[in-house]
Amino acid sequence: MEEKLLELFGSKKSKRDAYILVAGSVGILMNLLLVAIKWIIGTSANSVTLISDALNNLLDAGCSVIVIIGTKLARKSPDKKHPYGYGRVEYIAGLIVSVSILVCGLSFLKRSTLAIVQPQEVHFDMISLWGVLVALGIKIFLWWYNKRVETKINSQMLKAVSMDALVDVAISLLTLVVAFVSLFSDVKIDGYIGIVVSLFVMYSGVRLIRETGGSIVGYKIEKTLADKVYQKVMAQDIISGAHDLILHNYGPNRYIGSINAGVADSLTVKEVADVFVRLKSEIDEKFGISMTLGIYSVGDYDEKTLKIKCEAQRIILGFDKVLSIHAFGIDKEAKVMYFDIVLAFEMVDEKGLKSDITRAIKAKFPEYDVMIHIDREYT
Repeated sequence: MEEKLLELFGSKKSKRDAYILVAGSVGILMNLLLVAIKWIIGTSANSVTLISDALNNLLDAGCSVIVIIGTKLARKSPDKKHPYGYGRVEYIAGLIVSVSILVCGLSFLKRSTLAIVQPQEVHFDMISLWGVLVALGIKIFLWWYNKRVETKINSQMLKAVSMDALVDVAISLLTLVVAFVSLFSDVKIDGYIGIVVSLFVMYSGVRLIRETGGSIVGYKIEKTLADKVYQKVMAQDIISGAHDLILHNYGPNRYIGSINAGVADSLTVKEVADVFVRLKSEIDEKFGISMTLGIYSVGDYDEKTLKIKCEAQRIILGFDKVLSIHAFGIDKEAKVMYFDIVLAFEMVDEKGLKSDITRAIKAKFPEYDVMIHIDREYT
């Protein structure tokens, strides 16, 4: 059944988009069914927990609509105003779903508090109990299905939706507790159970807002992907070192990046260009990354220059918060020493550190000017 739906939705789209569209459509249908079940049972049993949950499922159906709209917008082709495409719309859609979860929790908290202040009789019967069990089964299915698809395609939107379904599973389980208590006693726990659930919902909403919001702001690229790119670059015979990999994410599996590669200064421009053009094409084809390849020259050091380099590196690494050095070079004719240093993120006074390193090196080698470029651990 799923394969037929994927074929229907994916005829002119990527398989990833088809998965999301199927999940969104299933979410709309199942949540509308849950709204009907819970509203009927909730009003007949006079349960604030179930009535609130029915409204929550109506909101969930709206979130599934947002998932579908977000997917359609995210796959729009680049244009003049947005040359990198619309892939980040998927993150925005995920953020909207996350905010809706938080709003749902706040609304649920308000209703539950009123149920404690002004308690009302809750009347469940066995038919209502079976209805709650059916609703629980549907929500477990929705959580399992969205989690399965989210894991397969790595979608922030579906991660938010699957978390929301898991929250609903918890709500349904607690509703069962209320139902059983009302069947066998007159204890009014509906409002208290509602507060517990609402706090859990709000916690989940805040957690998802942080995750989806972080994707919009920009997370550090996965180390696995970075390592694969470095390995690909270093596999080229003429490249002796690679540094400064930066990848900008413009939606799931959409990257634009740059990397600096070291080559021997004895090579001609054509020799380097032939390798770089082929490498750029292979990275794009294998990883889906539009990569810009920078270059720095690697020369042979005589004994005197090598001693200068080793002593300078010892001085630099003696400074706290300097993690590593690369692209080190010495222009003997111009008397210039240049290098890149990678700093820990807690180091904020970059200008002061550059001045301190420059003074320390010039105290040892006064004849050299010093050029320092600051890097961070972007990957």
